[in-house]
Amino acid sequence: MCIRDRLETLDNGKPIRETRDIDVPLAVRHFYHHAGWAQLLGSEFPQQRALGVVGQIVHWNFPLLMLAWKIAPALAGGNAVVFKPSEKTPATGAMLVECYHAAGIPEGVVRLLVGGPDEGRALAGHADIDGLLFTGSARTGVALNRQYADTPGKILALEMGGNNPLIVWDAADIPAAATLVIQSAFLSAGQRCTAARRLIAMLADESCAAQSVRPPSTTLSRPVT
Repeated sequence: MCIRDRLETLDNGKPIRETRDIDVPLAVRHFYHHAGWAQLLGSEFPQQRALGVVGQIVHWNFPLLMLAWKIAPALAGGNAVVFKPSEKTPATGAMLVECYHAAGIPEGVVRLLVGGPDEGRALAGHADIDGLLFTGSARTGVALNRQYADTPGKILALEMGGNNPLIVWDAADIPAAATLVIQSAFLSAGQRCTAARRLIAMLADESCAAQSVRPPSTTLSRPVT
């Protein structure tokens, strides 16, 4: 297996438990899922046509999963990909693109672009791409939306984070609810678009709620241990 949970942790800094138990297994499932779609598209969606060359610019919080979410469906649909990982976490993307090429996918079908904002702007504005998938800040997304307004023939898909309230209402098991709240808020250090940002609660016992939702004590250690 080319995927290494240790590399993902060293690249991103998240605990090895998250990369080993969450990120890597989910990425593998995405690849298997879209490999199946590549076999079924002709029979299930006979009108489907490949878009062409797709540029993809992603964030640093899920280097491996971002690659799986973006590249796997694009290839399954018959497209070529120019993939730009975050300049802060390029190692996982470089490793997996090498795996693609080692598996027999031509280098011209999956290409890696390493760099920062200048390289991202160059990719987004390249005349030969047929679409762009972007994951990052709202400010950049708004600028891309304005840029692509003049090119209606190109697709633009934007993923720009979230501001997610979590509602706890008449919970029968307050400690269990509090555990879910903490997991949602602090998994991946809270640096993901689906993390809970606000808590809306109606609980009969306010003192119990305050005690239950208090973040637990944590021990800092090396992420790979």
